[in-house]
Amino acid sequence: MAQRIQRFGTMGWLRSAALALPIACISLTATPARGQTLPADAETYCAVPQATFNKWFQSGSAGLNGMVLPANSVGFSNPSGDNCPFYQLAEQMFMWVTSQIPAGSGYGSFVSNGGPPPSIFDSTAFFDVSPPSGASGNRTLVPHPTTVTFVRNALPRGRKLGPNGLPLVKTKGGGTAEVDRLRLGPTGKALITDATGKSVEIARVQVGKNAHATLFDAHGKAIALPLKPTSSAGVGHYPRVLPIPPICRLGAVCNGGGVGGTFVDVTTGSIIEVENGQAPDNAPDFPVVMTQNNSLLYYSIMVNDVDAYFLAGSYGGGITPKPTHFPTSQADLNQITAFAATQGATFPDSSALIVELKASWIDASTLPAGAAAGYITTQATIPTYTPSANGTQWTQQGPNKPATLALVGLHLVGSAFGHPEMIFATFEHLGNAPNAAYSYVSTTPRPPIRGDQIIKVAQNTSGNWLLSKSGSTGPFNLQHMDIVGSVVGTIQALPSSSIGPSDTIRQKAWGAASDTIPNPNVNGPEVSNTQIISLNNSVHGMMTAAGGGADVRNNYIMIGATWTLGGVAPGISYGLSPTQFGPAYPVNVVGTSQLFNSTMETYDQGANTTLLGNLSNGQGLGDSCFDCHGSTNNGKLIMNGLSHIYQYITATSVPK
Repeated sequence: MAQRIQRFGTMGWLRSAALALPIACISLTATPARGQTLPADAETYCAVPQATFNKWFQSGSAGLNGMVLPANSVGFSNPSGDNCPFYQLAEQMFMWVTSQIPAGSGYGSFVSNGGPPPSIFDSTAFFDVSPPSGASGNRTLVPHPTTVTFVRNALPRGRKLGPNGLPLVKTKGGGTAEVDRLRLGPTGKALITDATGKSVEIARVQVGKNAHATLFDAHGKAIALPLKPTSSAGVGHYPRVLPIPPICRLGAVCNGGGVGGTFVDVTTGSIIEVENGQAPDNAPDFPVVMTQNNSLLYYSIMVNDVDAYFLAGSYGGGITPKPTHFPTSQADLNQITAFAATQGATFPDSSALIVELKASWIDASTLPAGAAAGYITTQATIPTYTPSANGTQWTQQGPNKPATLALVGLHLVGSAFGHPEMIFATFEHLGNAPNAAYSYVSTTPRPPIRGDQIIKVAQNTSGNWLLSKSGSTGPFNLQHMDIVGSVVGTIQALPSSSIGPSDTIRQKAWGAASDTIPNPNVNGPEVSNTQIISLNNSVHGMMTAAGGGADVRNNYIMIGATWTLGGVAPGISYGLSPTQFGPAYPVNVVGTSQLFNSTMETYDQGANTTLLGNLSNGQGLGDSCFDCHGSTNNGKLIMNGLSHIYQYITATSVPK
């Protein structure tokens, strides 16, 4: 890797003179008039060697619909000066979980209902994770059967939860806050935790002119709030807040408060306003994403068998002592395997360690005729809705309906040797959305410059996109509707909007902001972009050369992957200055450290291609996966923060 950087480093002076010239591109789609194109002349920084690629396949060579083995995460090389092994591990994992289940593979036998064989993520080696249930937010593991095609429930929730498993809201000035769940006290008033850790009913709210609220108990005494942690060496730089209007409706006397958009910070008492139209009446909102032909996007979560038994063994005492980190070593894996054996389970994929997936889907029947063949599909049930006459509300009606869903996006997260914080990667279908402008390193000489040079690719929205009109000039990534207060329910339009699609663009096309260096192993965003582009080019090129060009996996592209330096508790992205958040936050989030998926972080990408997106404080942008999946508590890895599944799966055994 050092040689790659040194070679390119002699060209730093070219950045200001980079040329916006037409480029030769290759299309990675087997479906007509739909798809992202990648520069064919990108430097081969992270190209997968042919011999290595062949070893990914169970048969020993690439081919159409060939079964790919999971990456050996236990034996991961964990280099400190090379990003490529991380990206290649993530790509192999993607090709594994989306491989068609081969007969006699140990992954269970399924009936495919006349369609293609199900993917590995639908096999018995994976479990679905149920939606949150009740005030506790607990989830359950849903096993995949062996005799029929698994039918999952998919919900139209478009925003992830925050680092503490709580809903997020955008605040004025560019911030983001986590909304605490309202708890009721013995007299029905809202509860808050005071400085001593006791739960106290809020009897009165007094909002002063200094944008500060004082909360009083039933005896008229001001409630002492807990101090905000000052030494948290992790992320989730979000205040915890409570909405004031519901507190007032629950019986508190409110003076100067209770107006729409008002929250109170539960540690400082500061008043925090949400963006206009963020969510009516201060309820936490779940943005809804819709394709250009008015089809909703749906979401589901899965974990592999190793993760399922790790969770059960951790909570039930089956793994002792209770693990303090996600598994990274053979010794860690041996403990999980031993516990699984006590329940009569074995793993066909143990070297993968733990894998967690979040998938986004669309109803395949809403795609153009013949286009569904270009997507990985699954069977599911989805909610049914009745639109209002004025187009501002969709009400859920009756039971869920069965549907074939087409995969449009996938977050793939997994542990590996040296990385208990886990490696976070994301993938998209190439027909989702156009890219904003980006730069890459080209191998094609363009006079008067000889050799490699930086090429700027202009924003181009022309094409047949799922999430954007062809030729759109914006505005981009503007939320039109949401589900309020729950992960499923009535969809309602935001003020001055109607329920309908918005135009989506990938602001950070390949996981790097345009104005900063995303990790210490590259000297500019164009090198980082080229690493991801070259990996995609090599994989798709080798599949095509081996006769696998029609493989449905060739219609998906890797956007990037991110992790931390040395596998430590995550701080802030490499491109940020610690002075923006204080010295408590180490600068250690690397790889493609400004990573977004257009189907899952649609409205969290920032206003443009830059790191801060025109916001002075840089908070609330989600500039890193670890902004939501963080760790706190003085630099220690906290599994509850890193995985939003961990603390809510409390079963002591794995369901069969």
